[in-house]
Amino acid sequence: CKIARSLEDAIHQAQGYKIFICGGEEIYRAAQGHATKYYVTRVDIDVEGDTYFPGMPACFRATASHHQCAGDRKEGEPTCCVVEYEDLIEGLDT
Repeated sequence: CKIARSLEDAIHQAQGYKIFICGGEEIYRAAQGHATKYYVTRVDIDVEGDTYFPGMPACFRATASHHQCAGDRKEGEPTCCVVEYEDLIEGLDT
């Protein structure tokens, strides 16, 4: 088990591995400059709240969508899906 004291330390320790960031708005905002792919769960329901995903960077586009709960959904429950977003600029020569 490794302990990281910051996001940068965690990224450094995880070199060579895929990293999944799960957190709140502050964690997502801090990780945005490091991400090359997002897996975003979209739930079709309106809720009140005061914390939000900070927004997708302009260079990211949806590349796939997976409906994960359509078959297991009970009557009246919201639908949901996972949308993959990829950085369209990642890997391009500039």
